[in-house]
Amino acid sequence: MHTHADLVGRLHVIAGALAGLAACALCALGLGALGLTGAEEVSVAASLTAGVFFGVAALLLLWAAASAGAGLAVRSHRPWARPAAFVLSVLDLFMVPFGTALGLYTIWVLIHPETRRLFGVKG
Repeated sequence: MHTHADLVGRLHVIAGALAGLAACALCALGLGALGLTGAEEVSVAASLTAGVFFGVAALLLLWAAASAGAGLAVRSHRPWARPAAFVLSVLDLFMVPFGTALGLYTIWVLIHPETRRLFGVKG
């Protein structure tokens, strides 16, 4: 299970990097929307759209940092990494289809008794 735990960590780091890339793309779209605010007829809509893009990008950056941080901690077998990755994987289940696959695989690996011992969980 050591190999599976390491793979889960790597996959979470990759998922975090992809979420960060998506956040950068949303920031670029937000900047494009801000460029339209000079036109009087679309100023309000463009401002609102830019705000939504930047807000979603900020949330996505937080998600990316949490996912990558948990992935690195899982690879290092830190005691807090198992519950953190478990919570993230439960939330991943709602991100169809890739998040669902990552969430299911992470939960399967983290509930395995050998993985629990790897992270120092007794019982």
